[in-house]
Formats: sequence, C-alpha cells, structure tokens
Amino acid sequence: MTAELWEEVLSLAAEHLFLTLLAISIAIVIALPSAVWLSRRPLASRIALNAANITQAVPSLALFGLLLPLPLIGGIGKRTAVTVLVLYALLPLLRNAIVGIAGVDKSVRESAIAMGMTGRQVLFQVELPLAIPSITAGIRIATVTTIGTATIASAIGGGGLGV
Repeated sequence: MTAELWEEVLSLAAEHLFLTLLAISIAIVIALPSAVWLSRRPLASRIALNAANITQAVPSLALFGLLLPLPLIGGIGKRTAVTVLVLYALLPLLRNAIVGIAGVDKSVRESAIAMGMTGRQVLFQVELPLAIPSITAGIRIATVTTIGTATIASAIGGGGLGV
C-alpha cells in the first residue's frame, strides 16, 4: 500500500471513530437520565423499551433511508448518520441502565433511607454505584453495535470506514 492510501485509511478511521464517539456520547446523555426516570415508572419503562425495540428491529439501511426526507434531521450527511447511530445505541443503554437501577435490592434502598439519605443521595450514592456493572455492559454493547452500524453511514454520505 502506498503512503497516500494509508493516509486515506487513517483519515476514514478517524472519521469513523468520531461518528461512533459522538453517537455514543449523545446516546448516554439521553439514556441515563431517561433510565433513572423510567426505572421508577414500570409502565412508562415498558413503553419506552418497546419503542426502542421497534427501532432496533428496523434494518439500519432502511432507517437511514427513512430519515433522508425529514427536513430537520434528514438529508445526506453526518447529521442523519449520527441520528440513526444514536437511535440504535439507545436500546442497550436504556435496557441495561433500567435493569441495573431497578435491580438494586429494596432492602439496600430502605437502609439508605433509614440512615437519613435523601432521594438524590440514594440515587447517586447507592443505586447508581450498584448499577455501574450493568450500565457499563450497556455502553460496551452499544459501542460495538455503533461501530458496526457506522460502516453503513458512508452510503448516505456520513463518512467513515465503509466507502
């Protein structure tokens, strides 16, 4: 391989990494607060997870195509690519965060409240630390999925490896 070809491969790899990190970052910012809220509301949690499951069931190329004609987020380019990647990353993040937070033993919560902790302290000092293994597993799964799906983004001008 020539030096010019290596430069292009490295440039595309950097673009791919940027798309992935941007999408995962946005998805985490959306999913974690949503998971905290949803973990306290079982009906809303089921509805949100079903909506995320439906999004996950749509083939990625079809979702890229469905978003193309939308005026605000559609069109050819990185904005549509990042939007689709965020949508695909939400399911594993939401599911794992909700399961992690809701899976904290009730007696642990009650003990924290009995010690005089406020609801916010219970969340940040008890529930979230105990949910970290589940949350990080969701981040890992979402990252792997996003790296794979980002290769299709080049078909709509999103860039990255896949050209």
